[in-house]
Amino acid sequence: MAEDRTLTEQSSHSNIQVLQTTKWASNLVNQTETSDVGNTPNVMPLLVDTPERRQLAKDIEHLLRDGKIEEAEGYLDKALNVATFAIFLQDQLKTPSLLAELQALGLPDDNRSTVLPGARGRPVALAPDSSGATHAVPTTDELAELKVAREREQQRADALSRDLATVTEELRALQALRAQEAASAAVTAQQWADLRASLENERGRADAATRDLAVMAEERHALQRLRGQDAVLAAYSRKELQELKNELGRERQRSQAASAVHQKAEQSQSNTRGEPIGTASLVPSPGASSPGSLPARATVQATTRRLRGVPNVVDAATLSLQDRTIRLVGVQTDGDARSASELIKYLDDREVDCEPAGPTDVYRCQVDGVDLSTVVLFNGGGRAAPDATPGLALAADRARSARIGVWSR
Repeated sequence: MAEDRTLTEQSSHSNIQVLQTTKWASNLVNQTETSDVGNTPNVMPLLVDTPERRQLAKDIEHLLRDGKIEEAEGYLDKALNVATFAIFLQDQLKTPSLLAELQALGLPDDNRSTVLPGARGRPVALAPDSSGATHAVPTTDELAELKVAREREQQRADALSRDLATVTEELRALQALRAQEAASAAVTAQQWADLRASLENERGRADAATRDLAVMAEERHALQRLRGQDAVLAAYSRKELQELKNELGRERQRSQAASAVHQKAEQSQSNTRGEPIGTASLVPSPGASSPGSLPARATVQATTRRLRGVPNVVDAATLSLQDRTIRLVGVQTDGDARSASELIKYLDDREVDCEPAGPTDVYRCQVDGVDLSTVVLFNGGGRAAPDATPGLALAADRARSARIGVWSR
């Protein structure tokens, strides 16, 4: 394995030398082509210093004189290939496996002279070896020149090897840096995605908070309006309550007076029960009247119109009390069953006190001193009728602003 590795390294080194020699020759030609014409005679004598080179120059001269530039180029290419292969063989002469490798090529062994390609049949100086085969024998100057060229190319190859190692290290460093940058970019992309998702969530929360704030602000304004309306309604309610209390006090006084008159009438009738039927006292004259007879008739007429008791609810604006159907003052409804059910729950079999408030069937009713029409309109059980007082209309407006009861549908 060590021998194979050594041979591989030597082969690679020889290939580098061959390539560098070819490059050196090309650079020399390019320098000659790009130089001024006056400098060419100064370069040519330095190069044509051996018989083989002089012959090569002579052959190129003949081809150029005949205008065969393409043939001259092919001739030079073949010469370069032969020279390159010769340099490779010279570098591998001391390799033990060179002979086996040459024999493995299976080349015919006809012992003919080796000539340069296109050299018009003129052979190079040949020398027989121990086996009887002939080989071209270079001159001392050519050997010295080739050794100098080989050393120079070896130096160049070493420099290129160092440069190659440096470039390889830089490439590896760049690859590692690129991998790190790729990983960092992936992390950055993930962080960016997370931040964007968080931003979208925060935007959604902000939008929801803005909507909630707008709704709360609207509700606040509505509550402020309702508070104002409730304050007005409370003022009207207090005023109506005071009026109702005063009216109740007057009614109580009238009731007491009527009761006193009724008692006096009963006493007067009880005093006359012992008289025989048909006496003149039972049929008073048209112009005569007993002391308490007229107030008693007025009291009976007044008390027959006032109703009191536990009612049956027909709808939110209509009650059935003492075999009579009455309508609550200021309230109108479309017979909604839900509103009637709510009114039944509110009354809870409590007694109502109703007094006439206009036409024959319109009454103002109270439950434990609270106006029933105000309760119905305030809770959205109906709408304000044309005969509603300002307080009742305000109670209906409050239910409509709050969208409760009939105003929510």
